[in-house]
Amino acid sequence: MPGVLSIAGIALAELAIRRAFLRRRIGGFWSIRQQLGISLVLAGMAVLVVTAAALAAPSVIVALPLLAAIAACDIADAVSFRYFGVSVGETIRHLPVSPLGPHAFKAAMAYIHSFLPKKYPIASCGVLIAAPLIASRWLPPGPELIGSGAFAVVLGVATAVWRRRAPHDDLAVVERAIVLAPDTVDRHPLQRCERPGAFTLAAPPQSVPGTILLVILESAGARLPSSQDPKLSLADRLRQLSGAFEAWIAPVNAISNSSCTDVVLPSILTGAAPHESSAKLHRLPFLFDIAGARGYRTGFFTSSSLDWAGLGDFFAGARIDTLFTAETDDLPYVNDLGIDDHIAARRLAEWLDAGAAPAFAVLYSNALHVPYQRDSEIAIPDTLTARRDRATYIVERELALLFETLEANGRFDDALVLVVGDHGELFYDDPDPDDASPPSRLTALSETIIRPLFLIKPPSDLGTAFRDTLRRNGERLIGHIDIAPTIADLLGVNLAADLRYAGRSLLRPLDDDRVQYVLTTNEWRSWPRSAVGIFRGRSSAIVDYLDDRLCRYHGADAGAGFERDALLASGLGEPLVQRALTRIYKERLGL
Repeated sequence: MPGVLSIAGIALAELAIRRAFLRRRIGGFWSIRQQLGISLVLAGMAVLVVTAAALAAPSVIVALPLLAAIAACDIADAVSFRYFGVSVGETIRHLPVSPLGPHAFKAAMAYIHSFLPKKYPIASCGVLIAAPLIASRWLPPGPELIGSGAFAVVLGVATAVWRRRAPHDDLAVVERAIVLAPDTVDRHPLQRCERPGAFTLAAPPQSVPGTILLVILESAGARLPSSQDPKLSLADRLRQLSGAFEAWIAPVNAISNSSCTDVVLPSILTGAAPHESSAKLHRLPFLFDIAGARGYRTGFFTSSSLDWAGLGDFFAGARIDTLFTAETDDLPYVNDLGIDDHIAARRLAEWLDAGAAPAFAVLYSNALHVPYQRDSEIAIPDTLTARRDRATYIVERELALLFETLEANGRFDDALVLVVGDHGELFYDDPDPDDASPPSRLTALSETIIRPLFLIKPPSDLGTAFRDTLRRNGERLIGHIDIAPTIADLLGVNLAADLRYAGRSLLRPLDDDRVQYVLTTNEWRSWPRSAVGIFRGRSSAIVDYLDDRLCRYHGADAGAGFERDALLASGLGEPLVQRALTRIYKERLGL
């Protein structure tokens, strides 16, 4: 009995530390049960190590390294729960960073520096090392401790993997069809690929912008406030900084087609929708290819490393004249896997300033990635103390720099500028800006995640008909997958006969009842859990792990095709959407 009480005490103490560390997590389906099971496993293993050391070689030196290794497993698992909502055992094989890559050590150090609170390792090591050693002082090592430790490990594993079967007698007909469908997906990761014959040039278009600038902001949602005024959105602040507020079009019903960057970036830059095949993704031309064929010099500038999720190999197949990434100058990471964000923007400004038009450039900014860039080569006002505000200020200054560069060269008016967030981030109603542990957007799709910042400044000589259509489309459902078709339409590009964009050109009238899908997993991105969004007009059906409902429905449009079951039925018609739906339903129902 004393052995059982000792293990229970260790497990509860470790669980208390874990819950304090994860106090703001509300995602993670059944995460409390899993954490309790893992805590029992760790406590049982700790007692077994101390007991074995005492029996075989009564020396604390033998036990301490093994206990430290157990504590390291606990730390890794807690971090996984904190940011992803699932245990490290579920995430480890899906992580996009290779442990064998040339920058693996640099990436590991960056993650530790960015994401690991220093108090947790101390507390975890303290409990898992001190408690068993103290217990062994008053509990003689022997069969009771060994049996108690082994029982705790077995009970912990059973608790962590047990799945409660939920009742499902009230499922709708379409939901029963979802449950009975297959849920396996063939994986085809991002890779370098040549794309011959993917497009042709039509007759020269009447209007070709001298500059096309596409800015993709990491984790910038439509509701993200500016750095110094919480009542002013970042989107409106950027419009102010451009000096031409009214020239911009700010769509009101734009969605991100994924909450995951390694889905969004390839989707934006090729036009492939997340619910389409990896084979099609690797056939569609890059925007760099299209622009280069029209005589544009092309550049891709990012503060982020591309040494993850196969992005480096993927973009190696694009026609990019100038590529600047976190590895170009081997600078230190300062936020997640990114260098100082302002450096990449400054390099882009210099590139724009030094070369002649026409120019096509993409800036992928990483400053707003959790845990948010805090310091930069530029001076940040001392009044900004929260990390998110400081990162937002960096983004504002780098966009202002790009606008000023274009204006100084007389190219702003003639430029097509798009500024979009890759997705939003899930924040609390009253967030602590320094808390870097919101519920994981990888398995949850809230309004703040799905609605990205989305701004379009058309070139001044764009025809009146195109401009009016563009503004009208700003009232309709649009998404990331519409960016590539729009630029291809503007530049007079036709896809090969066997290729077709899933999105639509925003220069052409859009249907009011078009359907768009949001996916967090697909053929080129795997993860332990999926999330699915189906949108039509202003109505939506969301299936994820954010709450206890199997499907969250928002109905803002009347008529056939906008009801919940009709939206789910449309998902059944798309194989990857259907398989993601089936996977979520089966896990949520314990099937």
